[in-house]
Amino acid sequence: MAYQSEAQLEKQLISQLIGELCALQMKDIDLTAKTLTVGRTIQRIYDAKSGKTRLHIGPPKTATSERTIPLPSMLAIPLGKFITDNPDHYFLTGKGKPTEPRTYRQFFARFLKKHGLAKMRFHEVRHTFAVRAMEIPEFDIKSLSEILGHKNVSFTLNVYGRANLQQKTRCMNLLNDLL
Repeated sequence: MAYQSEAQLEKQLISQLIGELCALQMKDIDLTAKTLTVGRTIQRIYDAKSGKTRLHIGPPKTATSERTIPLPSMLAIPLGKFITDNPDHYFLTGKGKPTEPRTYRQFFARFLKKHGLAKMRFHEVRHTFAVRAMEIPEFDIKSLSEILGHKNVSFTLNVYGRANLQQKTRCMNLLNDLL
């Protein structure tokens, strides 16, 4: 496997995450079971024959990227307002044509600016989710790793597992019972 810098890896992860979101169709959301299934991604790729780029919809990069994610009840209810009757409609557009990843990146930047929020990369939303989930003792790392679509738990820990001082203090205070 070729070595990738952190910046290259982050760019690839951002692209993959946005591609998965843009490829999400109504049939991928099951409000009864409260699940969301990630089974495809969208990316703009260069076609050497034509010399142009084209939109490609295909399976995610790895087998572990194909996953079913449980939805919390508080998210499943408002999500229902956006579901159309056509299972082949794309979630972000509500139509048969998907949103392009670069268009969604631009939308996200405009959304932040319009609402006076700090400028951030889209991947930071995922990072925040992962870090906050790790702060919940009952949220086990294996579940988190699978929800994120990582190949293994060690990758999840290496990327998101930087303990903060508060967490380290809680861990050290667990020793009080032994003393």
